[in-house]
Amino acid sequence: MLETNFVKLCNISDIPENEMKIFNIRNIEFVVVNNNKEFHVVYNKCPHMGNSLGDGSFDDSGYLTCPLHKWQFNLETGKDLKDMKILSLLILIFQQVLE
Repeated sequence: MLETNFVKLCNISDIPENEMKIFNIRNIEFVVVNNNKEFHVVYNKCPHMGNSLGDGSFDDSGYLTCPLHKWQFNLETGKDLKDMKILSLLILIFQQVLE
């Protein structure tokens, strides 16, 4: 039997369409974004200055914007808008499991 180490973060019904919500699991904060019924989960700290990305906003083109200095991150790749690869590596994108 295959053993998994998944921890349930939330139900997809917990995040209305085109909204996002912050969740805390094991003292780590994550932001779940429902962008037109596409779900993305990111670590809730901007790699620039550690501000809460969940307090920011996202747009239809799939960019999450940090409220502090307006840095933008692609929800699909985690890369920032300027494609600065060092910053891109610091955003954690978690694969979702929808059942």
